[in-house]
Amino acid sequence: MGLPMEKPQNERYTYADLLSWDTDIRYELYDGVPVALASPSPEHQRIVRHLLVGLEDYIQKNGCGGEVFPAPLDVRIFEGTSDRPEDVIITVQPDLMVVCDRDKLDEKGVRGAPDFIIEVLSPTTERNDRYTKFSYYQRAGVREYWIVDPSAKHVQTFLLEEGRYIAQVYSGEQKVSSGIFEGLEIDLEPVFCRINPAVGTDSPTGGNQMDNVKFSYQDLLDIFGQDAKLELYDGVIYVGDKTFDEIVETYLRIKADKQNRTE
Repeated sequence: MGLPMEKPQNERYTYADLLSWDTDIRYELYDGVPVALASPSPEHQRIVRHLLVGLEDYIQKNGCGGEVFPAPLDVRIFEGTSDRPEDVIITVQPDLMVVCDRDKLDEKGVRGAPDFIIEVLSPTTERNDRYTKFSYYQRAGVREYWIVDPSAKHVQTFLLEEGRYIAQVYSGEQKVSSGIFEGLEIDLEPVFCRINPAVGTDSPTGGNQMDNVKFSYQDLLDIFGQDAKLELYDGVIYVGDKTFDEIVETYLRIKADKQNRTE
């Protein structure tokens, strides 16, 4: 079968189609729509390598008995035991993942949801990583999801609780810790140390990076009003359709305005 660009724009494809294409291009499949993946940059691969070493060391010594896998490896995240490749319309290739249940591994990759996934943002993947794949991972039951943002030099972590992701953000000067793997911590300073400084990462309060921000109910009312469709768990906002960056930046800006008014 030919490549996707040779087919009608409104045609939907399956995992069986992807397996039949004679190409070196990597694809993910989003509800039947094939999306080509660009080659990663050296910066992206340095970050992946550092995180891979930390994960591999932890899993071998303390982990769930599973394995760590870097891309490229196909994950048929919603595939059931009776599904055929012709039935599968969603596949992803996470930058890094941990699979604790070895029965999910087969000759094609992973069938079902990994326990832990990391995506490192790039200009061509950011929207899909933050929205499309965020939704897939939450629905499929990926227990923990990290989004690494090289330009902002921070990591957002999402821990699955009662079917919803609870968000936390760590700056590049902190250690990011896992919610499902006890004792797993990765120092972010060496992860980002070779990245060119991003423009506009200073916070409105004058700090160099975002701190690990905790919120109160009054903060929600002050920032988003009475009709805010957000939930608060131990000071951490459940994101919904807003990115955590937007919430943090809004909070810090309003906090700085309040401080200026009182001075």
